[in-house]
Amino acid sequence: MPSTKAAAGRKPEPVETEIPVQGGDDERPSVVPEDAPQPAAAQAEDLEDTSTSEIMEMIEELVEEAGAAAEAGPEEAEETGEALKAQVDGLTAQLRQSEEALKSAQERYIRLNADFDNFRKRSAAEKSQLADKTKADTARQLLAVVDSFEMAKGQLKPESEGEQQIDGAYQGVYKQMVEAFRSLGVEAVPGPGNPFDPEVHEAIMREENDDMPDGTVLKEFRRGFKLGSQLLRAAMVQVSFSEKPQAQAANGNSGGDAKEEAQSAEPAAQES
Repeated sequence: MPSTKAAAGRKPEPVETEIPVQGGDDERPSVVPEDAPQPAAAQAEDLEDTSTSEIMEMIEELVEEAGAAAEAGPEEAEETGEALKAQVDGLTAQLRQSEEALKSAQERYIRLNADFDNFRKRSAAEKSQLADKTKADTARQLLAVVDSFEMAKGQLKPESEGEQQIDGAYQGVYKQMVEAFRSLGVEAVPGPGNPFDPEVHEAIMREENDDMPDGTVLKEFRRGFKLGSQLLRAAMVQVSFSEKPQAQAANGNSGGDAKEEAQSAEPAAQES
């Protein structure tokens, strides 16, 4: 039995704190160094807000670490290589997600820009249409006043000096109204002497007239007006019709036929 003194003089042996890994032929302690790389799953959480340039820098750092581990030794290089591969895979996936998110954002920006441009054009067109409609509605309401002035001008014949002064005052108001219409862009449709146009004329009478081409406006019972390309009111007119142009055309055709017959008969006479 060993003595107490000998036991007391012996130094205590160090206690192993490493836990062996079971299940392998070569049992190694599973000691994890403090500076060992983190798993890819843990780093993926830190890469959520990482930019593309930062990801590329991290990949370059991992490549440098892999080179340093390869110089240290085969076993350490293998372990470090697996960890680095997991990190590179995570960074590559994060980079791919960032590129897809950037592409999606660019497509959304293009669509939004196109939608805004279409909205701006549509708003400008609607604003212009509203302005034209407002002017047209205002002009239509004043056309009755213009008709009254023109009717009075055609029926009244001032004789005395006082009547002439009153007529001159009314005509001054009429001229101001005409100038106001012109400033709005209102103009009268073509009147007598012009060809009949069903787009701006309303034929209420027809009269035979051999001196005028068929379909000519002879008389205007009510003036028509338009605002730009928009018709405010069609003109009520009398239109001519004539049989004379048709007779001339028939005579012209018969004369042409006779001339052709004469020309065809000349070669036959020369041959005989």
